Amino acid sequence: MEQNILFSPEPADTQERPVEQMKDKQKKSDKKDKSAGTVARVTEITASSPKSFEHAIETGVQRACRTLENVTGAWIQEQKIEIKDGAIVSYRVNMKVTFILKD
Repeated sequence: MEQNILFSPEPADTQERPVEQMKDKQKKSDKKDKSAGTVARVTEITASSPKSFEHAIETGVQRACRTLENVTGAWIQEQKIEIKDGAIVSYRVNMKVTFILKD
């Protein structure tokens, strides 16, 4: 038996409230709420090094911290090496860096 479930963009009781009540609710939500938590953003960067993957990671993190404020973490998405004439000439990492947005 197939079931169809419909989702409303707002709860049913919200749709039936008078306009004034909705405006009051908006005013309350406009005030800063310290308990609301934090919002983070993730940006992707690429860093390279002729020495090692670890050095490429350190270089990328140091550069991200100079440009971005409130960096809290990073994860390595991809690692690559560049080869020239049979020898490794560059270690490259693609990483995603997380930082907390200011209020």
